[in-house]
Amino acid sequence: MAETDAKQKITLPVQGMTCASCVLHVEEALKEVPGVTQVKVNLATEKAMVEVGPESVPIAKLVAAVDDAGYKIAKDKLTISVGGMTCASCVAHVEGGLREVPGVLKATVSLSLERATVEYIPGVAGLQDFRNAVEDVGYKFLGLVDEGAASLDRERLARDKEIRRQRTNLIIAWSIGLLVMIGTFQPYWFLPRIVPEWMNNKVFLFFLTTPIVLGPGRQFFINSWNGLRHGLTDMNLLYATGIGAAYLIAIINTFWPNAGFGGRRPPSTRRPPCSPHSSSWDAIWRR
Repeated sequence: MAETDAKQKITLPVQGMTCASCVLHVEEALKEVPGVTQVKVNLATEKAMVEVGPESVPIAKLVAAVDDAGYKIAKDKLTISVGGMTCASCVAHVEGGLREVPGVLKATVSLSLERATVEYIPGVAGLQDFRNAVEDVGYKFLGLVDEGAASLDRERLARDKEIRRQRTNLIIAWSIGLLVMIGTFQPYWFLPRIVPEWMNNKVFLFFLTTPIVLGPGRQFFINSWNGLRHGLTDMNLLYATGIGAAYLIAIINTFWPNAGFGGRRPPSTRRPPCSPHSSSWDAIWRR
């Protein structure tokens, strides 16, 4: 955290942004926090630069504002070894010192293990800040408990986790969606020869499409609702509206075909087959 002319600048790593509209949503959400004077969000770097006034703004409020807008602040966690603690009062002192570090969201100290687990926002707080906090309250900083795990780039891991989650959603949606498409077009082209007729049953298609809407598609409804709560709209609302409308009409057509949404197929107007005794039919169809 830097300080310039009695103002403080905080850089927050923001996850979940996909377009310029997302940037506006995050900016608007952070600007609503009392004490925030300026916000600049960079989509490419997934960073939000927040400038606050002379009075300090709790990091937790900024995190809550971003969460309420439907996005996430990248968080990191590490465990450090602390020496010199002898009682519960020592634990309270160490926890208090760590929690006062800007960017720390949670600090828990174990007296028996002589360890402190700190949850924080990378880029706002770091290992050196924790060392200073422990030493300032009169205890010894003995280093990281797990040096290898603590050195990992948690931001990158969180991003990779999100990519894996979306890849799984894509595989689920495409796999089931392919079956839905085959079942929908079963009566056409050459498909009746190789696709069983029951795959075109509307109830069967309903049970196929529902997992897509409630599974991979659920994120669009959640994100759009979070945005609407703050008077904001983005691509999530567009997706949710299209998916929701199509799904609702399909349900009506499946279980209430006479409701007037096209659920019942119109009578066929195809010309009947000719026969040697169908001259009267020919006269009718020529009219």
